[in-house]
Amino acid sequence: QKQLGREIRKAENMISTAEQTITRLESLLHEMETPMASSIDEQSDPDIFSRYEKTRMELHEAESAWEEAHRQLELLKSGQQTP
Repeated sequence: QKQLGREIRKAENMISTAEQTITRLESLLHEMETPMASSIDEQSDPDIFSRYEKTRMELHEAESAWEEAHRQLELLKSGQQTP
């Protein structure tokens, strides 16, 4: 029972961390979208498009981690063991 409680807390912490990461990355993407939408001259920030794509990929990874942590938490709460 103690072990189950620890595993549940671990999954909850993973969810919280993923949510914080998602929020931070979404904010970064939003900040990058503004100059991109206003036809920024690529010479003033030549790396913006590669940074945007990298951040978008990181966001996708964080969302996947969040989904997996939620799946694990649901399994733990339903009394099943995680694989």
